[in-house]
Amino acid sequence: MSSRRRTLGALAILHYAAAILVGSFLLFQVQPMIARFILPWFGGSPAVWTTCLLFFQVALLAGYAYAHSLADRVELRRQALVHVALLAASLAALPIVPSLEWKAAAAAGSHPVLVILSLLAGTIGAPYVLLSSTSPLLQHWFERTRPGRSPYRLFALSNLGSLLGLVAYPFVVEPLLRLRAQANLWSAAYALYAGLCAVCAVEVWRRSRGAGAVVAVREPAPGIVLRDRLVWLLLAATGTLMLMATSNHVVQDVASVPFLWVLPLALYLSTLVLCFENERWAVHRLWLAAYALVLPVTVYMLFHQGTTHLANEIVVYSATLFSGCMAVHGELARSRPPAGRLTSFYLHVAAGGALGGAFVTLVAPILLDGYWEFQLALVATWVLAGVGLVRAMGMSGPPVRRWSPPVAWGVGGVALAVALGIQVARARQASTEAERNFYGVLRVVEWWQGDGRLRALYSNWVLHGTEVLSGPWQGRASTYYGEGSGVALAIERHPARQAGHPLHVGVVGLGAGTIAALARPGDRVRFYEINPGVIQMAARRFGYLRASAGAITVVRGDARLSLEGELKRPGPVAFDILAVDAFTGHAIPVHLLTREAFGVYLRHLRPDGILAVHISNRHLDLAPLIRGLSRDAGLAAVLIDNHPPKTPTTIYEHSQWVLLTRNPAFLGDSLVAARADTAFARGRRTIIWTDDYSDLLRVVR
Repeated sequence: MSSRRRTLGALAILHYAAAILVGSFLLFQVQPMIARFILPWFGGSPAVWTTCLLFFQVALLAGYAYAHSLADRVELRRQALVHVALLAASLAALPIVPSLEWKAAAAAGSHPVLVILSLLAGTIGAPYVLLSSTSPLLQHWFERTRPGRSPYRLFALSNLGSLLGLVAYPFVVEPLLRLRAQANLWSAAYALYAGLCAVCAVEVWRRSRGAGAVVAVREPAPGIVLRDRLVWLLLAATGTLMLMATSNHVVQDVASVPFLWVLPLALYLSTLVLCFENERWAVHRLWLAAYALVLPVTVYMLFHQGTTHLANEIVVYSATLFSGCMAVHGELARSRPPAGRLTSFYLHVAAGGALGGAFVTLVAPILLDGYWEFQLALVATWVLAGVGLVRAMGMSGPPVRRWSPPVAWGVGGVALAVALGIQVARARQASTEAERNFYGVLRVVEWWQGDGRLRALYSNWVLHGTEVLSGPWQGRASTYYGEGSGVALAIERHPARQAGHPLHVGVVGLGAGTIAALARPGDRVRFYEINPGVIQMAARRFGYLRASAGAITVVRGDARLSLEGELKRPGPVAFDILAVDAFTGHAIPVHLLTREAFGVYLRHLRPDGILAVHISNRHLDLAPLIRGLSRDAGLAAVLIDNHPPKTPTTIYEHSQWVLLTRNPAFLGDSLVAARADTAFARGRRTIIWTDDYSDLLRVVR
């Protein structure tokens, strides 16, 4: 009989482990999936992911608050009934596919953060809050029905499930399944999870029923002092601040894709797994030393931002995040209370996480004109780790031995703050004007070059156009668009231009508006730009739009959504040339480089039109992708690789434009034939992205 009881007890424990593992897996599997659904609706902005992270943190807090309220105020058997009833009701939200009505709201372009938060609440709100409550609530049930056994290893198991869910998405789920299939599979797995929770609830009901109930007698748990509450909040907030600031930094520099969303979050979760599984992983001085060693390299990279190699950036920033989070999460694990207060502890941890997320997503864009929260996170982590060092030293031993490490740490913190302050001040002084919004940071820089004064527009340290304000080159198209560039060649050698007819030119991406300088009287140029800040900067600080000889129109909103909307009107826009110029930056909008996107572009082009795609990019080699998409669409493609001579007065930059067309007259033009890189069309390596599949790693240089 005792053997049977042990077997049944082991099986019951497995139910808890399975429910927590599956719930945590689904909790973090849905994060990149739902963000992937809505990313194209908001122009592929990297801020989509950080806004989603804010929602996930707040929903996690709501789930923990729900679990704490049940555990603190409701009798155990009723807890089981309430939770099962809510799980059953949440099944009505399946499958978790965002309504297209939200796409229309996104296209309106106002208050994208509020739209995203509302969208997520309406689509996955109820299932996500209940998934968030799983770990603390089931640990509470376990602690009450298994007297004397610590539930904290179930927290480590929860974070392990979360980590598996994250890693599986970019490497298994996304490559193998289309988005709709992902949502359906997740919804089926959620139903399975609800069943596992119901099994746990039945077991709680059985063990708490009648006079022979096996339930721990609740001794009055020691009260939680205010100091401990503040420590939990600050440590959790600092860990989340490091996570989201690092995510912002990495995603803004590369691209908003699931792999780069998952990497920082996976590192963050792995520190929670290690620290709460066993304290031997969280050796305080080891991770303090690791953090102190990696920080000088991080500071060096910040001083040389925009010039260091992509792989080096990812490695260094990942090491900084991991070592910093190990330091603060190790201290968080050491400060945890007895199991009787675990739901309160988790509630404070979730509240701290929500505070850190709210600062990065809501407060920082208002207070800071750049992504300086990363620098703040570095200093905050150093300070909180130092507090843990002081607590670890205790009050015993000789004063010199007791106080030397904290004093040295404090001196290092001052040096770190000074170095980062200098870096931020230098970056800000280099700009005559700066603006931060949902889509990034815009900077205007001015300098003298020879006899002329130049003004340039930068977005996240990437050049988006330069204007010569005085001197012989004043008003001339410059940088990637001037004489010899692919887009200038497409406009000047288009057969309609050669025959003296006006051109209708569409441009995806406004920048400083430089392409407007290539227009002649009678031409029409229609720009598509999602960032309202860019539109304002181009109109207020640059003269290309005002001085253009052509008729200029600027359409605000995501270019693809705008073009798709225009197709629904009578008659397409019918461009002679459509220039897609949105990929010079690091955070490229992937949804503009898919088979479906090219289909939209071609429907807007005249039969003899030219699609010009700008692929100049320091980190990403987009040539195989454009080659694959051109062959897929049956277009001839020529690469115009323009290397203007470097002189002290040059106003041109090296540029690569791919010109795609079915126009034999343009392809046969003597100047086009002379300038075309014939090796491009013969290249063997091809890539095709779709709205359901894109693999950034294949195009990283």
